[in-house]
Amino acid sequence: MFEWLTDVMMKIALNYGYIGALVVSILGNFLPFIPIPYLIAIYYMASYMPVDPIILGIAAGIGGAIGKSVIYLLGFEGGKIIITE
Repeated sequence: MFEWLTDVMMKIALNYGYIGALVVSILGNFLPFIPIPYLIAIYYMASYMPVDPIILGIAAGIGGAIGKSVIYLLGFEGGKIIITE
């Protein structure tokens, strides 16, 4: 179902390295109820590319935190707008 999305995320991660891992993690955590297989790209990078796994984990973790925080803030502020109207 999400094969095309997995391919796009793999290309982003492989072409842009650590920044790609950050972007893929943000996108993977941005949609709250749709499971996006972004970790496949991160696992592939860690296994087959000459990257430092610690820095890769930090980049992916920061990306995940940014994605979840944005969704939380959108829901929190959106709830305030709905309640006040």
